[in-house]
Amino acid sequence: MKTPSKITIATSVAATITLATLSMPAWSTNALTNSQVWTTSNGSPIVTSNGNPVRTIHFKKPRRASKLHAVKVKMTPVEEVKVVQPEPKVTPVVVATPELVVPKPVTPKPVLPEPVKAVVEPVIPVVEPVLTPLVEPVAIEYTFNDYSATVLFDTASSTLTADATGSLTQLAMATANVNSILSVQVVGHADSRGDESYNMTLSEQRMNSVAKYLKSLKLKVTSMFAQGESNPVLDTNGENLELSRRVHVAIKTRRLMD
Repeated sequence: MKTPSKITIATSVAATITLATLSMPAWSTNALTNSQVWTTSNGSPIVTSNGNPVRTIHFKKPRRASKLHAVKVKMTPVEEVKVVQPEPKVTPVVVATPELVVPKPVTPKPVLPEPVKAVVEPVIPVVEPVLTPLVEPVAIEYTFNDYSATVLFDTASSTLTADATGSLTQLAMATANVNSILSVQVVGHADSRGDESYNMTLSEQRMNSVAKYLKSLKLKVTSMFAQGESNPVLDTNGENLELSRRVHVAIKTRRLMD
């Protein structure tokens, strides 16, 4: 078995003559095959101008092992093939993070300024004082008059007689033309005969009879008194019993002077 021989082949690449050392498979009757590829010393395949690799089939087996024919082979430079190692595939690790709840932004409501209320001051009219000439007050003069009447009653009676009603009527007529009645006073009496308490009650009853009649004549009584037998009417013979059974009416009036 023969060892591989080194053959030097001249190649032309870019107008420069370079020498490439070829490594040819060992010549043996059994080891060589027609499909083996020729390579350079660094293991790169030798290709033809057509880019096909040079195989053993392209050369004839020499008759003599000592002589080798130089074969002109047009060498096409073979670009150095860089073997790029694939980067290891890194599987990203997904770390579950808690979902952050982002609150929705709250848009503040626009604050509208409060309307300015117009302050309208009331227009106060200026009223000039009206000067009036001073008028001296007119002196008003009144006359004051007193009217009175005395009505008599029968013994142990409080009933008005005809003479008594006539006297009271004339009294009312006399005071009709006055401007105002200031007071109407009624005082009842009784004579000294009989019990004192009885006489007091009888004088009170006579007083009420006169006041009732004056009211019917539109005269309002302002004061009334019952004196019983305490104030009898006396004359030269002693007590006048007829005059003591009486009711005295006194009226005060005011009248404007002409």
